[in-house]
Amino acid sequence: MEEVLTSFATNLEDEKATCETFSQAQLEKESRKKGDEAVDLCRAQFKDQTSPKEFEVRSVKVDGDKATAEVSVDGENSEVQLVKEDGDWKVSGT
Repeated sequence: MEEVLTSFATNLEDEKATCETFSQAQLEKESRKKGDEAVDLCRAQFKDQTSPKEFEVRSVKVDGDKATAEVSVDGENSEVQLVKEDGDWKVSGT
């Protein structure tokens, strides 16, 4: 699980890899599109992003196929929701 969080936060320059860390449901919710259209919009959104200078996973609480992670991004604390999708952990909300 920490791997997907770290990949999400530290690979923002690679929009394909970044979008693969999101659940399909999250992509569709954010874009209001379905399937590949949602993925394409995600890639366009992250095209010129840069990764934070500092990233740390502070804690993770798992409840079945859902989890909540407390993270620190450039000194700011936030919460990230995750869900298990096809056996892999994916970001489902921030």
